[in-house]
Amino acid sequence: MRKNIEIIMVGGIIFLCLLAISFLPRFQLKTKNMLATQTENFIIYYDRKDKKVAKDIALALEQVNEHISLNIEFNKKNKTEVYIYPSLKTFHSKRYGYIGSLLAPETYNGDNMKDKIMVVSPRGLKKPNSHDSVIKTSIHEYVHVAVYHINKRAPRFLEEGLAGYLSENTEPMYKLEDKASIDSTKMQNLLKPGNRTPYEASYTYIEFLDKEFGMKNVLKLLKQPSSYKNIFGLSREEVYKDWGKYLKENY
Repeated sequence: MRKNIEIIMVGGIIFLCLLAISFLPRFQLKTKNMLATQTENFIIYYDRKDKKVAKDIALALEQVNEHISLNIEFNKKNKTEVYIYPSLKTFHSKRYGYIGSLLAPETYNGDNMKDKIMVVSPRGLKKPNSHDSVIKTSIHEYVHVAVYHINKRAPRFLEEGLAGYLSENTEPMYKLEDKASIDSTKMQNLLKPGNRTPYEASYTYIEFLDKEFGMKNVLKLLKQPSSYKNIFGLSREEVYKDWGKYLKENY
């Protein structure tokens, strides 16, 4: 009995060690070959072959920085770090460890880690991804960084909708039947099994809220996701119903 317990303990220790090793890449987002360039508000880390895209991303982010900062009303104290990875495999391992490099899909090519932006170089992506799409992805992720500074626990549906809307990095879903469920508007995980909440639906939700109530009230909702009545004078159910009418009239 005692021997069995010792075997289980040793096995558990080995498993924990392997698990810790698998996540080592996450603790150092830079690769050994990365160079760095700085602008007023950003630090861009990139591979030597990605000098041009690094320059273009830095320029694009500086151009939208004021627009996003004014809309979301956040003032960061430090420069935002941007990491441009040469391949999907490198990006996946830096985001989720060695396991991520084995399991993450090819469509997953940009993210934020708290207040840091992570994207894949155009040369590491397959078509239809392009130089311009990577720049748009960087802007999209910058909105996520802004939301992180405001409310780390904001519903994913609102966060993704705001990122898509302000970065103009997604096309609205035209079919009304693809509209997300009302429960999705407060959901943290858009990828939950069986959950029909496409990013495009969240985009149109924020678009509707902005046009109907103004971005300042959208921001209030981002900070207090349960305060529909206090912010809009309508319940979440009533706002959701009006969103459905908006989609019928506009799409």
